[in-house]
Amino acid sequence: MKYILLLALIFIGCESTNDPEINNQLLTPQIRKLYVTNDGITLPWGYADTLQVVIEIQRKIEDENYQLITLLTYSQYSDKYEFLDTSLTNGKIAYYRIRAKYGPRVSDFATYPPVVKHTLEIVDTNFASYPEFKVIKLANEKILLVGKIYSEDYNSSMVFDPISYVWNTPIYLPIYQSNFSLDLMNDGNVLLTGGNGTSGYSNKTFVYDVNTNLWQESVPMNYKHSSHSTILLQDANLFVVGGVYAGSTYSNKCEIFDIQINQWIETSSLNLARSHHSTTLLPDGRILIAGGYTRDGYNDLTSSSEIYDINENIWYNVASMKTPRIDHSTVLLPDNRVLVVGSDNPYVHTRECEVYDIQSNIWLSIPDMAYYYVSQAANLLNDGRVIVIGNTGSMNGEKFNSEIYYPDKNIWVQCNLMPDINNFRDCVLLSNNRLVIMGGQLENYMYIMNFN
Repeated sequence: MKYILLLALIFIGCESTNDPEINNQLLTPQIRKLYVTNDGITLPWGYADTLQVVIEIQRKIEDENYQLITLLTYSQYSDKYEFLDTSLTNGKIAYYRIRAKYGPRVSDFATYPPVVKHTLEIVDTNFASYPEFKVIKLANEKILLVGKIYSEDYNSSMVFDPISYVWNTPIYLPIYQSNFSLDLMNDGNVLLTGGNGTSGYSNKTFVYDVNTNLWQESVPMNYKHSSHSTILLQDANLFVVGGVYAGSTYSNKCEIFDIQINQWIETSSLNLARSHHSTTLLPDGRILIAGGYTRDGYNDLTSSSEIYDINENIWYNVASMKTPRIDHSTVLLPDNRVLVVGSDNPYVHTRECEVYDIQSNIWLSIPDMAYYYVSQAANLLNDGRVIVIGNTGSMNGEKFNSEIYYPDKNIWVQCNLMPDINNFRDCVLLSNNRLVIMGGQLENYMYIMNFN
């Protein structure tokens, strides 16, 4: 009898050697970062042992229930597992979850973050050789680009027509500098202020005449400003705030360009000198300044914030952000809160986001983004969503991503991956809800993402 029992135990042990898991509970698949292209949603995952395992993938669209979309059977181990869902409709939020099955046994579900797909069109992959540039939308919906020409000692500008997809002939500027600001004035012309380059830090300004397609030097500012912020006030005057004026010496100087008298007027100074900060025009006409560099050295980042009351000509300190930030982006939301995302902090990358409640003077944390952004832009879409797009750094694998914030749902949703490109530079949101995206180094590229 004992020999029969021993043989039975041996047989049972041999029979179970091919099982993916000897316990009743199977291993849960390990999800990887999904990515979005025009072709669909690619869902990658890892699994330690897939012998005879069936992978079940379910999807739900927005507020619907989860539905089975595929069953995948694996008879042997593979080092790459992924599924491409080509059936998702543009603009719909989708949620995916995945589990393993083996006979009557099933694993727990692993759930991917929400995702949405929009059409991404490649417009140009080598339109110029600008290692640095900025762009701005003109009143006629065309796009003005200003930047440094590779291997040359001057700046130039070009105008892009987003209907015909044609660039005009470059126009040269008598400067060679970066870290300037561009602002569209009420007369339809563009004012370039400050910057730094071969001639040092600048207080010069230049006006681009949209009718003649020419640049002309304008009234110099009272102070030198580089890596500063600018914002058009409700009275159509231009406000310039802070920046760098010598080496790594930061400025607290502020001034307003009065278009009626064509003159720069000094205003009260910031409480804290800073550069690489954000500037947001609030609904009541006040200006919110947040973050930036504050002293020499990259470690001197600040989370502090100030508000300027233009009627009283006074700056007063308000609540600080939860996270120190530089080169971040802010957006005034439809509910009048201020959203802040990203930071080009070379020491501490962050996915954390927050909103400023103007009435209560509180910065509130909201859900984190999927990626950290070291160079990004944020734009408010026509439907109230916020698109964030930019460089996410080599630690994330894919370098150029996009995400959308839904204020009504308080969620971040992953959006299209930009294929085979990096070095995001700038983008412009057109009135028809199309986003023109530009970047590159020696070979500049351009994409258009359609949110309609």
